[in-house]
Amino acid sequence: MPVLFLFDFKLGLERFTNPVSLFNILFLGLGASALCFVTWNFAVKVLGAGELPTT
Repeated sequence: MPVLFLFDFKLGLERFTNPVSLFNILFLGLGASALCFVTWNFAVKVLGAGELPTT
């Protein structure tokens, strides 16, 4: 994000050596995304995909 360079932002990779931080990143990247995928598919199955009207 370009605005981060206007502030005192440092991209330190050493923060990923902490197991708690690494687990949080993996959870948000994989676990939460998988949960959203499952709930989206369930909602589409219940509500139906719908169709566009043809003219």
